[in-house]
Amino acid sequence: SAESTAGHYKVRDAVHELVALADPSAGAEVEGLIPSAPARRPADILTTAALPGGLAALDIGVKAPDAVGAGTDCVEAMRQGKVAEYGPYLSELEEQNVFYRPLTFSCYGRVHPEAATLLAAVAQRAARRRGLGDHQLLLRRAMVKVGVQIWRRAAAMVRACLPRVSEGGAALLFGTDP
Repeated sequence: SAESTAGHYKVRDAVHELVALADPSAGAEVEGLIPSAPARRPADILTTAALPGGLAALDIGVKAPDAVGAGTDCVEAMRQGKVAEYGPYLSELEEQNVFYRPLTFSCYGRVHPEAATLLAAVAQRAARRRGLGDHQLLLRRAMVKVGVQIWRRAAAMVRACLPRVSEGGAALLFGTDP
């Protein structure tokens, strides 16, 4: 799980790079948003750039299609699970003009349609802020960075699951003398 968590934070950082172009004051891992549960952190990224007229609490999630509970669409299952987890707190957040939005990806880089829409909106705001006529280049670069981090996360998780090889076993595997 350490590789999964470290990978999650790197995906968050890649998304935060795009968000910061549109909203330099965007925060990461903001605590205290839920008065009844101040230690809960529904916002991997808290920003004004994703939704007009309010703060968006963007919650990153990555799920494998073969994971428990993935169903037929792992990104939708992850989104529903996150919404269910924070459902009891949504009204508290909305009273503060904070709107919870999961950004979910498959472990192969597929993006949930709602996440794609939110990221495109952020890229549009970033392009306007930077005086660019088109947001597509910013969005493509951000999605490449997110994809790279998702695949690095997957590689780290595979590597962590490999059985450890003893020194003698390594010699047999790689044809070297101990």
